[in-house]
Amino acid sequence: MISNKIKIFNSNNFKDNIKNLTYELNNIFNNNNDDISLLLKEKNINTRIRKITFTDALIYKFKYAERYKTQKNIINDYKLEKNIYCDNTSFFRKEQKIPLEYYDNIFQKVLALFKKYSKKTQYTIIGVDGTYNNTNYNINPKVETSLNMGYFDITNGIPLEIDHIGNKKNTEIQSFISAIKDKKIKEDNVIFVCDRAYFSYGLIKFLNNNNYKYVIRIKNNSKHITNSNNEKNIKNFPKVPDNTRFINYNFLK
Repeated sequence: MISNKIKIFNSNNFKDNIKNLTYELNNIFNNNNDDISLLLKEKNINTRIRKITFTDALIYKFKYAERYKTQKNIINDYKLEKNIYCDNTSFFRKEQKIPLEYYDNIFQKVLALFKKYSKKTQYTIIGVDGTYNNTNYNINPKVETSLNMGYFDITNGIPLEIDHIGNKKNTEIQSFISAIKDKKIKEDNVIFVCDRAYFSYGLIKFLNNNNYKYVIRIKNNSKHITNSNNEKNIKNFPKVPDNTRFINYNFLK
């Protein structure tokens, strides 16, 4: 679950770091059956002891995320190894009972371990983007469209946050600003990378005022870029900060 790009501190305590990392990582899953049962109990959901445990269901789920692995092969190999006799769908049904909060808790703990043991770099490049999916919170024939914001650590190749916004179209920029204000992105020395959909004078002003570094693709009609007469059209716009650069790049066809 930890990126294969992780770099342990280069020190005389290398073996100790590996040992401690392994211990702390395994410790995350030591009490998963009790932790999941407690979460379900808080939701007034009772579970019965079956042939497979929540641990079995978690292992199945994580193995299913591996490349070139099929659901059938994973379950059959696991049942043979653990001497389990049950229907293959039992793993799916068991995993479906695990609350999403538990996965989020795992993610936060693994991310904290990554930051603790990974090699620090001067800057962390964070990709920002949003995507939409269909939802039906009101349980009616009308399909809703919900926004999800994703923040990805490009430098280390790991996700940082997936923020479900809900049925709020065209709110990517405000959601991004809110994520920073609410400290959902807890990174220092970052460079945000956004596509043209995030080109906004308000967003740029916010990032400048808070001393964030960023790379944002601008639109052709930006007041900051040179017009056809080779003159700057910034009459009605605040002065561009001295440390801002505009880069022109033409894609080769």
